[in-house]
Order: sequence, then structure tokens, then C-alpha cells
Amino acid sequence: MTPRWPSSPALSPLPRASIDPSYYPSLDSVLKDLKSCSRRLQSIFSAYRDELQILERLFYKGKNQHRSALFWKRAAEMKRYGERLDTLGFPDMLALLRSSFYGATSIQSPKYMRGPWTHVPNSTYVIYIAERLAACLTLVNKLHERLLAIYRSFKLAMQYGAFVQLILTLAAIAARMDALIPEFQDVLQLSWTVNHRILLILDPDQARRIKTRVDPAVHHQSVPTVVRFDVNMSFNDVNVWEDMGSSVARPIITPPENTIDTPSHDRLISKTNSAVVLDDTLRFATVADESFQPFASIGQGDVERQVVSKQPTKIDKMSKRSRKGEANITFPKKAKTKRNEIDDIFGL
Repeated sequence: MTPRWPSSPALSPLPRASIDPSYYPSLDSVLKDLKSCSRRLQSIFSAYRDELQILERLFYKGKNQHRSALFWKRAAEMKRYGERLDTLGFPDMLALLRSSFYGATSIQSPKYMRGPWTHVPNSTYVIYIAERLAACLTLVNKLHERLLAIYRSFKLAMQYGAFVQLILTLAAIAARMDALIPEFQDVLQLSWTVNHRILLILDPDQARRIKTRVDPAVHHQSVPTVVRFDVNMSFNDVNVWEDMGSSVARPIITPPENTIDTPSHDRLISKTNSAVVLDDTLRFATVADESFQPFASIGQGDVERQVVSKQPTKIDKMSKRSRKGEANITFPKKAKTKRNEIDDIFGL
């Protein structure tokens, strides 16, 4: 694949004696910051490439089945942006820039860079690195915007219930990749600042021109603040870009205190002047009295038992006769068939 950026200029380190010794302490500080940026980028890219490998495995496993689905087009877009950021290779750029301080024209091992620095890179290569870092930061900001849109698309697709496990995995990958965006932005901005400090020592005129042309702090002021989203939130949560309006203060209405008028015990007693008949068999005669005792025992004279003799009715007699008639019904027996020769053979 043909790269979309100009080829790297030749790296020809200059000897240490070619610069003013008064800049040596500044370059020592620059090398420390450059080492820190290089290590941070390597650790961030290690986690980023793990997510990219998982996405690539899922993509090639299901592209024949889901290539026409809308959520799969979002997954393809996420994969395209992720691979684009990976192919820039700016961790290798910083590693090569750091190696050039030790007279090397290729990336060296950390053991090679333990001693004091002996060379400085040429200004042409430093300008190229500054332009590439600014382009990387632009791509990272664009990736953040697309990951937010892709995550919202996955969130809507999960509401239909089809292939929810696959879509949930893709949404988790998008969330974890976006979680690395603030780290990318911080380390790229710091790397550009360190690179510009090197250029100020090597070529101050070029450093002033490059600051107004590709300074990320100037050209990326309109970049929105990173909006964090959580992979554990529910699907019914409000969209992060939705205008919720302003809250309106409403008066607190207290419910009225309604009292229930319950009859008192004395009023209940005053109404029990009539006899109460229970089940037409027991009749209790209760007389209201001021000295009423709820738990007083009832004597034998207070209860009158009525015995009701139940005479058999005509319907009961008819039902008994019908049951006797059903018991005496006889069903006709099945006529026996005559035996033939076949029955004699088989012994039937």
C-alpha cells in the first residue's frame, strides 16, 4: 500500500561539537522527555494493537455473514480508522529520533543508548517529525469523533436483539479504543513540544515558521473535549449529545390531612339492642347495657337452639327412583360369531 505522506528525508546525525555547548543542558532535558514519551507511546500502542487484533479476528470471521448489515459497516469503518492510525508508526519515529542522538541511523536497543549522547539529528528530519506528529494528532481527534458515532450506532442496533452478543463485543472494543484517545492526545502533544524544542536549538528560524504552520495547540482548539462513555451503562441511558434542557423549580404540594371518622366503642354498643340470628339455628339475645363487658361468658339460658326437621321432598323421591332405574339397566350382550375353518386351524 502506497503511503499517504511524503517519504522520510535522509537521517544524517551531526556531531555533538557542531552546536554551542551552552545548549547541552537543554538537550539533556530534551532527551529525558523524549525517552518518557517513547515509552508511553509503546505501552499505549501495545494495548491499542491488542484491541485492533481482536477486531480484525471478529471482522474476518463474520464478514461473509454480516457484510450487508448496517452495524457491520460501522465495524468496517472502525477497523479502517484503527489500521490507519497503526500504519503511521509514530512510536518508531520517536525511537529513531532518539537513536539519532547516539549516531545511529536506525532504531537501536536501549542498551545502545545508555551512554552519553554524541550526535544531534539534522533539522530537516526534525521538521519532518513535527509535521508527522501534527498529522497523527489530527487523525486521533478524528478517530475519537468516529468512535463516538460508531458506539451510538452499536447501542441502537442492540435494541433489536439480533446478533446482540457480537454487537456488544464490537461496542466494547470501540469503548476501549476510545479510552486510549486521551492518552494518545497527551503524549502526542508532549512529543510535538519536545520536537519543537530540539528544532529551536538546531534552527531557530525554521522553528518559528513551523510553529505557526503545524502547531497542534493552534490548529486543534476547536476539537471537542473527550466525552467519556461507560461500557456497563444500560441501553436506555440518555444520548451523550442530547439536549436535556434546564430544570424547572416546581412548588411542593403537601397532601391534605384527611381524618377518618370511625365509630367509637360506646356508639357500637348502643346499636346492639336487637337480637342477632346466626345461620337460622342460633339466636343470641343481646341487650345494651352501660356495664357491657366484651369478654363476659354466655350462659346456657341465653342460647335457644332450634331443631329444624327436614322432610323429604318430591324431587328427592324422584331422584332416588331414577338412580335405582339406572342401576337396573342391562345392556344387550354381543352376539357370538360362528366358528369357521380358519378358526379351527388357529385354535380360536
